[in-house]
Amino acid sequence: MKDIDCLTEASHLLSVLFYEPSEVFVDGNEEFFNEYENIVKTYCPEFNGLFKRLRNSFYDETFENLRVDHAALFFGPFKKLAYPYGSVYLESERLINGVTTKEVEKIYLKAGVEVYEDQKTVPDHIAIELEFIHFMLVKIQTEGDVQENKELLDTFVNNYFTPFADKLAQDIIEKAETEFYKTVGEMLKLFVERIK
Repeated sequence: MKDIDCLTEASHLLSVLFYEPSEVFVDGNEEFFNEYENIVKTYCPEFNGLFKRLRNSFYDETFENLRVDHAALFFGPFKKLAYPYGSVYLESERLINGVTTKEVEKIYLKAGVEVYEDQKTVPDHIAIELEFIHFMLVKIQTEGDVQENKELLDTFVNNYFTPFADKLAQDIIEKAETEFYKTVGEMLKLFVERIK
């Protein structure tokens, strides 16, 4: 896998950006952006331009506009503009918590990740999937060249993540109202291209 350090850091950053803004930016925006700016410069220079745009667009918007855009994209109130669940994009019925959700959960369990029933979100939510990719990349780096880990990650990425995340990224880019979330969509698209 090429650029494993970059993919590890980018998967972590992206997973955070899909949570509700008030959950992400609670301890100070400057601290958040400074921390990730250094990580992006060091490990993912190809994400640098997008990250700068993300930071600038954050300060160009009101916090309320970001919250409204996030809610409109991922929660509704009626129809979501960009469903953050893999099964909606991978299954013809477009159901949340579908058959592919259970398949993703089995992969998590096989990797040693426990899935809690009382979670607020389902296992194939984009943020959870990105966290899983981050976990697996760290595992591959720390455990060495373990073929089983690589095969499990490849199966997950090729069968469940990229077919879903690529379509989700396009929906975000096309339907987001704020430059901030359009940029999140572009960052996800670049991540998908890099991890294929």
